[in-house]
Amino acid sequence: MKISFCTTCMGRLDHLAVTLPHNLAIPNDADVEFVILNYNSQDGLDDYMRTQMQSHIDRGLINYYHTTEPESFNISHAKNVAHKVAQGEILVNLDADNFLVDGYLEWMRELFSQRKDIILLSPATDCEDKPGSCGKIAVLREHFHSVNGYDESHEGWGCEDTNFQLRARLHNDIGFQFCSQTYCRVLDHDDSRRVENYRATDMHKSRERGLQTLSQILQGADCVANQGQPWGQATLRKNFVEDMTI
Repeated sequence: MKISFCTTCMGRLDHLAVTLPHNLAIPNDADVEFVILNYNSQDGLDDYMRTQMQSHIDRGLINYYHTTEPESFNISHAKNVAHKVAQGEILVNLDADNFLVDGYLEWMRELFSQRKDIILLSPATDCEDKPGSCGKIAVLREHFHSVNGYDESHEGWGCEDTNFQLRARLHNDIGFQFCSQTYCRVLDHDDSRRVENYRATDMHKSRERGLQTLSQILQGADCVANQGQPWGQATLRKNFVEDMTI
């Protein structure tokens, strides 16, 4: 089963330049791709990918996409775009400040080979009490698309990952499995970096709104997001040469 690690980046090149080289060294088989989405990042991400990552792009380990459309970061839309272009049967959200850890890939592949009625989550309590790892969610492509991905009406930082995995589980009647905290490793950084490219920068207010939406889902709200509207759409350039619209 091909696995796609999906990473979105807007203003996080300094993080990606630390995590990506490490993460590329983890897979021990060819049935893996890293989807990197440049979400109109203004920090030289194109130059970095061209000068430091071209060899990985050429051999297909990285598929690099760039959209110049967004004016601010919409985390749900960005994740939807990255997941929709991913080629794997298993889709894994991997934020730009997250590291892969030895053993995680094998653990994940083994579980999905045994069960299709499951979604794999990072612990509800982030590693070492540092925020940033709970967004690492592994899901089958079919379950991702069944609920139209992440809810693009979500504003600001926080809860979009819980919103997605809860809807996917309820809609598909599937279980979940937490990975070990040993598989969760993140770069430590200030909370200001988490919201600097959002239109809504108040973390507490956006989290409160997110929690209200979770309550509505638990009370029986429709689990399929983005209904009656296009979702995960963008005009992209793939690997510097191929223009496409999804």
